[in-house]
Amino acid sequence: MMGAGQFRAIGRAIAMCYAQPIKDRLSLSINRLNNPAANAELASLYTKAVGTPPSVAAAPPIAIIVSSLAGGTGAGLLVDVCDILRALEPTWGGDSIALLYTPEVFLGLGDGAVGGVQPNSLAAISEVLNGYWWHGGTENSQVPRKSLTALKAAGLANDIPNSGPFCSYLVGSTSAGGVQYTSDLELFETVGAALVSWAT
Repeated sequence: MMGAGQFRAIGRAIAMCYAQPIKDRLSLSINRLNNPAANAELASLYTKAVGTPPSVAAAPPIAIIVSSLAGGTGAGLLVDVCDILRALEPTWGGDSIALLYTPEVFLGLGDGAVGGVQPNSLAAISEVLNGYWWHGGTENSQVPRKSLTALKAAGLANDIPNSGPFCSYLVGSTSAGGVQYTSDLELFETVGAALVSWAT
């Protein structure tokens, strides 16, 4: 058995227990991205890859979170990691994109390995949607800002208006055009190649 054994509560407990180290790693990455030398390096890389310098100023970074909705660890950590990112980086941290693998991606693992994937997915997507529709602290809203245990466990005092990723894309084993991936590994490889194309 790997991960949290499809128990989202265990994944969530891990998030609470490791909120400070998660915050520290995210802070390190954010500091690297916000370093003025990072834009110069990116412009140099772009010029080498494309052959011409970039024609516009660098846009703010977009965090891309890749997770499964179906398991325990990723599905349990998903919203809390996004919330810590939102609290750490108020400028662009709330604009994250999530690529979320749906339960049928894992059905090829066999009945014994997928007993909890359907209910886990329902619970995880419910949390993601709740966070997206929260809109606390906005003008003319009676809904308060979210004050979250994960933020406090990470040593972050600031509340956030929304929770979870800003935009979520559900990734299944069959495309809208009817293309069926033969295995979960083939799908992961395809998504990885797409992410590389987004970054270049």
